Amino acid sequence: MTLPAFAMTLGVMCYLIGFPLIFSEKKAVAWIKKWCKDAVTIRAAGAILTVLSLLVLKMNWRLMWDAEGLIVFLAWLTLVKGVFLAWWPDVPSKILMNFLSPATAMLLGFALLVWGALLTFLGFILV
Repeated sequence: MTLPAFAMTLGVMCYLIGFPLIFSEKKAVAWIKKWCKDAVTIRAAGAILTVLSLLVLKMNWRLMWDAEGLIVFLAWLTLVKGVFLAWWPDVPSKILMNFLSPATAMLLGFALLVWGALLTFLGFILV
């Protein structure tokens, strides 16, 4: 997978999670809390994130001090996050259950939209 495709994929994932957290935060919080109770779905998400990051790190694994280096760094972080979710699915659910409320969901949604816009922008720069 190319770096621009990875950046845009992560950006779209941020949009898909961020918009519901802003516009229907109560329903989104209820869905996330329900989703976090199922260890199989958390492990599957971790496996998907691990595969996506390994597809990127197969071709570009070195960190640099430019836009490409930032995306490679994000790929390394995604790899760590994916392995963590796949091996220990109960830890993130405990954190989200205590942290996530409708007020924090809206703030998290705005942060995800900003992060998604940055990733989409980086994806378009690298094309």
